[in-house]
Amino acid sequence: MRKIVLGIFLYLILSTSLALGYKKGRDIFEPKVSKEEAQILSKAIELSKKDLEEAIKFLSSKIGFESSAALDFALGVLYHQRGEFEESKLCYKRALEKFPYFHRARANLAQILLEEGKIDEAKEELSIVLKESKVPPHLYTLTGYIFLLKGNPVAAEIAYKNAILLKPEDTNAYLGLVKSLIMQEKFKEAEKLIKPLLEKDYTKKELWFTLVDVYLSLNDFDKAIITLELAKRINIDLGSDAYFTLGDLFLNQGMPQEALFNYKKALTEKGLSFDRLLKAIEGFIICKDLKEAKDLIERAERIKKDLEVGESQRKKLRILRAKYYYLNKEFDLSLKIYKEILEKDPTNAEVLLCIGDIYKEEGDLKEALLFYERASNMGRKIEALMKRAQIEVELGNYSKAIDLLKEVQSIKPQGFVEKYIKSLQQLENLGD
Repeated sequence: MRKIVLGIFLYLILSTSLALGYKKGRDIFEPKVSKEEAQILSKAIELSKKDLEEAIKFLSSKIGFESSAALDFALGVLYHQRGEFEESKLCYKRALEKFPYFHRARANLAQILLEEGKIDEAKEELSIVLKESKVPPHLYTLTGYIFLLKGNPVAAEIAYKNAILLKPEDTNAYLGLVKSLIMQEKFKEAEKLIKPLLEKDYTKKELWFTLVDVYLSLNDFDKAIITLELAKRINIDLGSDAYFTLGDLFLNQGMPQEALFNYKKALTEKGLSFDRLLKAIEGFIICKDLKEAKDLIERAERIKKDLEVGESQRKKLRILRAKYYYLNKEFDLSLKIYKEILEKDPTNAEVLLCIGDIYKEEGDLKEALLFYERASNMGRKIEALMKRAQIEVELGNYSKAIDLLKEVQSIKPQGFVEKYIKSLQQLENLGD
């Protein structure tokens, strides 16, 4: 009730200012009101505060064919307030017959239609309001894109939704809306929007990739793989990045052969970045495909001279070469590279662990333990503790190994570690 009365009051202020000439120009969406009509509205408000029925009778007696649409609108609000929807609708419609651009009357009419469950009629009325506001849909889409670039996904979401209201078939607006939802981590909402778009146009590459991004954000790697594989089967041009992503996903899922297939496919595509090349080398090393790893390392060494490769990338390539040497049993070459890196970067936990592995392979367990212990103090504590525990087991120090594994469990409890502890406890008991 307060909202409706306030609406009339605000209208009275506006209409009075128009009648008295305080506002320059003319609002094309508000009908003119004379001084006398402004006084009528003022009296209707006063009456409505005490007796709504009396206010309706008074206002009804002042409305004629020549009177302002503002009076019909105000009467419609009063009927609306009383819950007399049919009378209210008639008043709003009369106001619109007198002044078709009267947006507030049309919006109120739409509200009643919604309350009556007449959704299509309400949508039609609101569409007229939106279209007559003279803002073309593509400007809302453009505004949404600007907000995305500015890092304001909430404003972008609103802009894209406005664009969709005016032009529901605008795929770009839907895509922008999806991206704004992803930026707000509303991944499930984004997923629901993308699927119908794919059903309409399954050839659109960006839709497939956006859906993959959503699944990756949800850590649903199986669905990400299935989506990329489906895209591949309908001949979507994936490009090197997508093949690398598939390779990484298969590798993480413990499917090395599928990973290698996609890495090799990625390497035949154009637009291969140095970072992706390093990722491929890493994948081949993990899968112990040393021939491919060696060829790619040499390829990376050749092209890095022609590219602006940063120091971190150069270091990564050297580490990968050292890992290759390690797997190829060339421990001296591997150790030489690692120690050169360690001279400039003594806190590199990955390198410390790798050096420990070399000493372990060479049978120098004491030196291996020293490097594992250093690594545990540089951020790779769980891995270092596990490796130390394995050495203690080899030395027959089951009690020390159990203590190290219990420390692992205190940081991150894991089922297989618990089983390992129990089996070591049994061995320790047998020794007693």
